[in-house]
Parts: sequence; structure tokens; C-alpha cells
Amino acid sequence: MVKNPKGNFSVHWVSKYKEFFDIMDVDGNGKVNEDEFVDSTSERAQQVLPSWRAMAVNGILYSAFHLWWLNENTIYPKSFTFQEMLLSEEAEIPITREEIVKNAKDWLNVLDLDCDGRLMVDEYANFLTIFRNTAKVQDIFDVIDWNEDGVIDTNEFIDAFVGYWAEQKASSSDVLFVEFISGEFAEPIAFEEILRNPKGNFSAHWIFKYKQFFDIMDVDENGRLTEEECIDLTTERAQQVLPSWRAMAVNGISSSAYYLWWSNEYNNYSKSITFEEMLWADEDELTNISLREETVKFAYDWFGAFDLDCDSKLMVDEYYNFLTVFRNTAKAQYIFDATDWNKDGVIDTNEFIDAFEDYFVGQEPSASDLIFGARY
Repeated sequence: MVKNPKGNFSVHWVSKYKEFFDIMDVDGNGKVNEDEFVDSTSERAQQVLPSWRAMAVNGILYSAFHLWWLNENTIYPKSFTFQEMLLSEEAEIPITREEIVKNAKDWLNVLDLDCDGRLMVDEYANFLTIFRNTAKVQDIFDVIDWNEDGVIDTNEFIDAFVGYWAEQKASSSDVLFVEFISGEFAEPIAFEEILRNPKGNFSAHWIFKYKQFFDIMDVDENGRLTEEECIDLTTERAQQVLPSWRAMAVNGISSSAYYLWWSNEYNNYSKSITFEEMLWADEDELTNISLREETVKFAYDWFGAFDLDCDSKLMVDEYYNFLTVFRNTAKAQYIFDATDWNKDGVIDTNEFIDAFEDYFVGQEPSASDLIFGARY
């Protein structure tokens, strides 16, 4: 269990910081050492950058490693766990926002191969390669390119960099290094240690985002999802933003999903379930129904319930209603833009269905990870 004794960090910040730790933990043994943080990362830089620029990467990483993690607060260890890394951060090293901005400018200059003060997609792809990204580069690039002009300029990169390291709440800057972090967790680390995935049907990322969905529905945050939370409370939120008959559609959709996926013969029709029990039920259910077909059907149903003017597309205000039902507290426009893949200002039927299907079926990170919004 990760401790946060001084309360300096939000649960969301701890979650995204754990993802950064995992990026640097190349051998996956739960400890990061200087070789992984500095040398291995520099080797990846040498694969995509001119040698002298890769040497600059080495210098940036060496300085960061010794400033933040290999210092008097950690008694200069050669390797450390995430818990130890977090406790080092809590030592309140006097790092100013200006110093974070300086570090951001250093990275931008290293990556800006033609020295024009902005990053094109191929230049930003180099940055993501250095940090072991396997997600679709264009999706991440588009989120950082806030003004959607096809380049990441100095201000956009610096704002995203500062946001990633300094902000405690969810934002689009969470995708700066790699995959989307679209919410926070009641227990951000512990579930990775206890969950079983015996049939191997789910990737670690899928489990990660599915835990987010569980936490959205777990209103009282007691670690158990009940029929009341999944159906009744969801319907009540729908009644706040939808006409009564459409809220009843939400009730029907939620009820069908609850009994199809989570309260069924595989868990003796339990009236409350933990996340692990929910995961086990899904592993059994996958062998008995067509996951993709059922997911697409549910996507059509959800889309129809929120398409208030029946024009087969969702405007921002209509999508905002959807996010409200799922207890989103992040900025709706960011979530909308990530789902509006063709950037035409609306979410059409295909975009919504593709995102919905990818969220529940896709095993790899993508922009669809944001479809239900974020909580912080």
C-alpha cells in the first residue's frame, strides 16, 4: 500500500506518478536504479536522436535522478521502490515552478531537431519513444496540441510539462509521456498487487481503466458495487439532466448491464461485488457471450438516450449530460475533444460507438480511455 503521510499529493497525482515510475522500471522488478533511469533511457535516445542530443538527454536525466531521488532524503540508494520514491518527494525538496519550466525548455530544445521552437509529430514521437510509449502517437500529440494547429509550440509543451509534474488534478497534460490517465483510484496501487487474471484475458492497462469505471460506480467508496449504486443512483443523476423518459432509458440500460455482467450465475446473483469479483465474473462471461456485439448494442443505447434532438450526433452540451451521469468532474471540453476524433465539433454515432467499444474491449491505451470522463 502506498502511503502519503503528509497529504501533499492527490490520489490522481500518485496514480500518474506510479505510471511514470513503471515507465522507468524497465525490468519490471518494482525498483528503479540509476542504470534504468539514466543509462537505458539515454540508449533509447541514441536510437532516435543525433548523438550530441542524446548526450543532452543523458545530462538532463542524470541531474533529475540525483536531484529528486538519489539524495540525502533517500540516503543515496542505488535503487528504490515507488514507495521510497514517493517519500523522497514528500521531503519537500525546494523545487520551484520556474525550475520545472527550465527542465521543460531543456527537453523541448533537445527534441526540436530543426530549431524552430516547435515540435512536429515525428519530433514528438522521438520523445515518446524515449519514454517507452506504445500507444498511438497521433492521439497523444493531438491532446497536447491544445490549439489544434498541427504543432506543439513552446507554450503548449511547457504548460503540459508543468501540468504533468505540478498539477494534482486530472488534465490533458496527463498524456505527456505516455498513455492516458483518465481518473483516480480509491486505492491506486494496491489493486495491482491483489488482482488475479487467471485466464489471461485482460491486459494490465485494461484492468487499470476498468478499475476506474468501478470507482465511478462505487459512490460510497467502500470497495463494493451495489445494485442501488449501479442502477438507482445512476438513474437519479440521469433525472437531473435528461427528460424523465430518457432517464428511464438510462435505468433500463444500467439494469441490463448490471445483470448481464456483474450480478449473474457466475457470482450467485450477488447484490454487491468487489472489483476482483467483478473481474472474475467478466472472465467467465467472456466465454459465454459475444463481448463486442453486446458492447456495441449498449453503445447504441447510450447514444440514443443522450441524443436529445435525434440528429445522430452529440454536441458538447449533450455529451456533458452523459459525463454528468458518470460523475465526471474534469473539464468536459477536453473529454469531448478526445472522443471527437475527426475534430468536426460533434461526436457522431461512429465516433461514440468506436470509443465505447474500444473502452470495454480494447486492451491497449487510446483516446477512448477518456470516454466516461475523470474524477478527482
